[in-house]
Amino acid sequence: MPGLKAIADPLEGVAQSRAVSWHAAGVGIAGAVSFALAGLCDSLAGPRAAFLFGAAAAAMAFLMAATIMPSTLPRRAAASGVLLDFRPVFRNHRAMAWIVGYTVHTWELAALRAWGVTFLTVTIARLGAPAWLPSPAVLFTLAGLAGVAISVTGNETAQRYGRNRVVLAAMLMAAALSLATGWTTGVSVALAIAAVFVWNMAIYIDSSALTAGTVQAADPHLRGATMGLHSMSGYGGGFIGPLGVGLVLDLAGGNSVTGWGLAFGHIAAITLMGLLILRKLGRGDKML
Repeated sequence: MPGLKAIADPLEGVAQSRAVSWHAAGVGIAGAVSFALAGLCDSLAGPRAAFLFGAAAAAMAFLMAATIMPSTLPRRAAASGVLLDFRPVFRNHRAMAWIVGYTVHTWELAALRAWGVTFLTVTIARLGAPAWLPSPAVLFTLAGLAGVAISVTGNETAQRYGRNRVVLAAMLMAAALSLATGWTTGVSVALAIAAVFVWNMAIYIDSSALTAGTVQAADPHLRGATMGLHSMSGYGGGFIGPLGVGLVLDLAGGNSVTGWGLAFGHIAAITLMGLLILRKLGRGDKML
């Protein structure tokens, strides 16, 4: 979030929204490629190498921030309110609408990201697959990269046709696909792969639009606090999402067709509940 704030502060309007979408694209690309790189590191030097690579990447990011950010940050805006006082942010219903939407978005994104490779692995083990088929890690990397392209396109579409339509369509599609994807493990490998790809892309459609909505709805003097709450809430959902899938999977019989169907399917209720709250909080917002 500090990096995103550094990008957003000097910009306004469409340029700001576009910059936020490209920031989200960078995060998505890194997240997608991480699966293939982790598999490559594991095959070359064992699982520890994947964690060492992650540590090296974090160190590189620190050096880049220390070198570049001090020379590009704008002057600080006048301080407003008390540090870590989020009450003014909670009173901003426009911003809170987008924050709720982002929380649900990250909830379902993290759930699929945490369990997608496992789901494809057990489906291939259950049904078999041709030798030429890429590994589940590579397949999910490709799904993630496709999602990134959709994320940028989704933000541009939101600029033209309104965030309301894009977010509504994306969340309804994601809910429907979460209901369907788990059951494909008992049908065919090709269908399971296609379902994971399409569901992942549906999740990504409103990714940039939601974050851009929060940035633009924030009081400029409270943008840091607003984005902090946006991030904390979103990744709180991202923490719970994978746990929910694992819990339902255990309760529903483990690695079975029914287990996966219910484990992924329960996310639809979360998505639809978030959509209702988002629209209620966002009443009166022209973008909603």
